[in-house]
Amino acid sequence: MIGPIEIISWAPAKAYPGIAYGYRLGVIGGKAPYTYTLVSAPTGVTISAVTGELSWTAPNSTTSPVSIQLKATDALGMSAEQTINVAVTSVGFYFVSTTGNDNTGNGSFASPWKTIAHALKQGAEGDTLYVRGGNYTGGFDFVSDKITRIIGYPGDTKPAIDLNHSNINPRVSRTWVEGLELFNFSGHGFHVDGSQSDLVFRRNHMHHLYDPTESENPSFIFFADNDYYDRIIIQDNIFHDLFDRGSGLHGDYTANYHGGASVMYNVRNALVENNEAWAIDGPCFKDKDNGQRNTFRSNYFHDCASGALHLSSQYGQDHIEVSWNVMKGGVSVGQMGWISDIDIRHNTILGGLDFGCVVGDPLSTNFIVRDNIFMLDDYFTYASVNCKFEDGSLDLSSQNKTLSSESRFDYNLLDTSFADIFGYGWYATNMDWDTWRSYNKDTNSIKAPAQLHNLELKDYHPKMTSPACGAASDGLDIGALSCVP
Repeated sequence: MIGPIEIISWAPAKAYPGIAYGYRLGVIGGKAPYTYTLVSAPTGVTISAVTGELSWTAPNSTTSPVSIQLKATDALGMSAEQTINVAVTSVGFYFVSTTGNDNTGNGSFASPWKTIAHALKQGAEGDTLYVRGGNYTGGFDFVSDKITRIIGYPGDTKPAIDLNHSNINPRVSRTWVEGLELFNFSGHGFHVDGSQSDLVFRRNHMHHLYDPTESENPSFIFFADNDYYDRIIIQDNIFHDLFDRGSGLHGDYTANYHGGASVMYNVRNALVENNEAWAIDGPCFKDKDNGQRNTFRSNYFHDCASGALHLSSQYGQDHIEVSWNVMKGGVSVGQMGWISDIDIRHNTILGGLDFGCVVGDPLSTNFIVRDNIFMLDDYFTYASVNCKFEDGSLDLSSQNKTLSSESRFDYNLLDTSFADIFGYGWYATNMDWDTWRSYNKDTNSIKAPAQLHNLELKDYHPKMTSPACGAASDGLDIGALSCVP
């Protein structure tokens, strides 16, 4: 685990009468899975025990504020609580509709504005803009000291917004974007720059981003490399079709596959949960640099150009949890600098795991790889890249660190017929299953067919006859998904 259980999400302080109040707990640390409960709440408030999603439609009249106490309990019985106080009011809420009018409307439910760009110049920091269902065209941007929460209206079809090849800049902490379909981005979709914290991206569908330049790291949510960002929630989103230069935009057909659904520089205490990403020119997600106490949980990453997930380090990276994900494509750990306290567990990975030469740095310690299903039939399941010293001689420190007690592999299921389990290149020592286990690696692991239900139909649950069933270190099923008939 990456630390004690902690609730890092924040809840809106106001609810509009008669409209569903949207909030989901964001929890890191401890040991997932968690169980979510209500400690105390008014009548009508419920919570999903599995997801932590709160359900409540604010009444038209009530004694305000309403107090709701929530609790998250991890698999070890440890818990964290959060109390939220919500005022039920129409003050601080505005509306946009395709049938509205920027000139004669006042932004109310009955008289909405027409364009998001106009609406975001109104109100005050902390206010909410509800976007009614429909099709919108044209970019928009947040404005300092104005509305900071933009949400698709609950119950409407998700509003579809053609950004006309532009991007969006959150200006302050506690910016919240939820329930929107956003497409035709350019370069960095949401460009976060300036130490913003407590940002929330939930239930959005972001697609078709084009990088028209040779700039690096095109992404739907980009955190710039000049500040630190804390408590970031990226939850329940869909990302796909990100074209890194090779789109042909402006005649450029030379992709360098350097993007990611999100590229995260200097992000700490982040939760990336229940997202799906595919068709990305680069890895599906990239924790680029100086990541600390970040969690990637219960995501479905697949069919991206450079694998499923990169923990790229560059300077330093520590206390990273990768758990309960289904990933079609490899996972890469380390690029340069150092990386430590990495917990990769309970994932179903249709690919392998590779360690960069950063793993050999003296500060790189404590890598845990457990309870995962790996399926890779034409390459090494585990790969370790060695480096060279300045004089050109070979530096085997990465390979040696991977084989040392600092790297713990166990209770995994390896579905492969490839001759060697460990190896790669730059003169790494290739090892078959028996040799690999002679280094006390995968002592309690299984090398056998995983018996997943149907790969073509993307049903990655193991069958009840799978050796994954009940064989994990915690007595659960190996992998991200439970065994089913």
